[in-house]
Amino acid sequence: MEGLKVGTHFFVPYVFPVTALILTGLFMLQRKGTAKIGKLFGPIMVFWFFIIGALGLAQIIRTPAILSALNPVHAIMFAERIGPYHFLIAMGAIMLVVTGAEALYADLGHFGKRPIRQGWFYLAYWALVLNYLGQGAYLLSGQAVKEGNIFFSLLPTIHLSVAQASHLPVWLAAIILHAPIYLMVALATIATIIASEALIVGAFSLVSQAIALKPAPRFNIIHTSKHHYGQIYMPAVNWLLYVGCLILVFSFHSSSSLAVSAVMVATTAAMIHIARYRWEWSDFRSYLLFGAFLAIDLTIFTASTFKFFTGGYVPVMVAIMLFTLIIIWHWGRSFVKSAYSGYLSYASPKDMRWLAGVKKHLSTEHMLEDRPRRLVEIDRSVVFLISKPVTTIDSSVPVILRIYMKRTGALPRHLVLLHIIQEKKPFVSKKERIMVTDFGENIYAVEASFGFMQTPNGLSVLRALKENHFVGPELHRCTVEASEEELFISRNARFSDKLRIKVYHFFASITQPAYHYFQLDSKPGLSKTVVPILLGKHGWRIDIPEFALEGKEERIDPDTRKATDLQFGRFVGDND
Repeated sequence: MEGLKVGTHFFVPYVFPVTALILTGLFMLQRKGTAKIGKLFGPIMVFWFFIIGALGLAQIIRTPAILSALNPVHAIMFAERIGPYHFLIAMGAIMLVVTGAEALYADLGHFGKRPIRQGWFYLAYWALVLNYLGQGAYLLSGQAVKEGNIFFSLLPTIHLSVAQASHLPVWLAAIILHAPIYLMVALATIATIIASEALIVGAFSLVSQAIALKPAPRFNIIHTSKHHYGQIYMPAVNWLLYVGCLILVFSFHSSSSLAVSAVMVATTAAMIHIARYRWEWSDFRSYLLFGAFLAIDLTIFTASTFKFFTGGYVPVMVAIMLFTLIIIWHWGRSFVKSAYSGYLSYASPKDMRWLAGVKKHLSTEHMLEDRPRRLVEIDRSVVFLISKPVTTIDSSVPVILRIYMKRTGALPRHLVLLHIIQEKKPFVSKKERIMVTDFGENIYAVEASFGFMQTPNGLSVLRALKENHFVGPELHRCTVEASEEELFISRNARFSDKLRIKVYHFFASITQPAYHYFQLDSKPGLSKTVVPILLGKHGWRIDIPEFALEGKEERIDPDTRKATDLQFGRFVGDND
């Protein structure tokens, strides 16, 4: 919208409000999905690249001497002539030429490699090279730069004679004279909306992968396409970006003040490690190739530090805030996990051998009364969603099952302990998706694995369990039992912990629970078990009085406490 100032100063007061209005419409459209936006704006984007390439080519034809700029010797001579300090200033001025290319990496998870490679090398790259060379040719030709904007100065000018202008109203004559600029502003606005769309969906993709890898809270994810995997919409991320964009629009007077390039330095440094240890390149080959890129990236990054006090501090502050959020979230999840692990220190220990013994007794007697509370077997299939896998006969009985038994006085006939995990690799094949451990007596521990670029589908896991007869034949009669933590802070807790828990609790309150993230709250019945967790001076613990009062070991027939033979097996479990 800054191009409106090139045609006339009349639009100067409206640049920021119109920008805010366009941003509002853009972020409101996100819930419609990328596919619909792509069908609407895709052809316009192709037209945009052809136009900017043609504008640059016209100037190159007029001033072909600009082609000598492709010779790197001129850049070296330029740097020697102006000195290191002024060279960095110049690099900071042209940094916007390369800033934005890193967004392609973010969009890999959304679109895949092939569309990005084809779109870049078949069209976008050549159009940009022609346009930037054209801008240089325009400067070499000595023509006037309108309002300091070289790009809009490339547009052809419409001339009206005095006689023609005298027969037209003043406003109409002004529109005709500046028609190319206004049309290009409209086209550039649409192109920028699409470029912004790429960054927004890239943010969705990155946050969804961060959720899968555990550093980020589970924000709500809405899938917008049934045919293309990875096309998602995240309301919380969308509106946080919207508010941030509006703050930037009304805080800064130029889009060039915000550019930073540390991401390219980090990416190149990471590529050296990947080349050496993942691709098994030699040290010489790795450092020769990526070291050259790193030298360029470090130069651009150093140049960008000159903009720190004029706006570059904004992305740095955002990065610090995100890093702080990740640290606090990791701290909170670690302590919650420690509360689940530590409940055995004050509750009487129970392992899977004990559970199998109780289940065996119930399968014959259907009731167990030789214990503090009567226990019965019910004709149901219950899937307990657990956060820690159960793999051996000596594994502890999950706390959610302990609470269920104490509060209901019952055990289901078919009992499944389901643990869903997202691996630190992008994809997990269907053949390796599900591992089942059979403890006997209709007790199964299931571990379902997905990649961090895959959407965990717990419902498909339940279908696979039904087909393999691990749950009852009627899936709608299967109940999913999920835990939901309720956090309490004791008075003697440390102030720093109280402050961190408030931040953690806020983000926990706006994130989706595990059963929703794993798509287990639709067809099967869902039951939630509230687990009270208390934060005290010495850490976190599950605050359940009946656990603390336990002191009497249930008496089970010794023959039923013998280890049950475990059966391991993999099977194809994803029906989607």
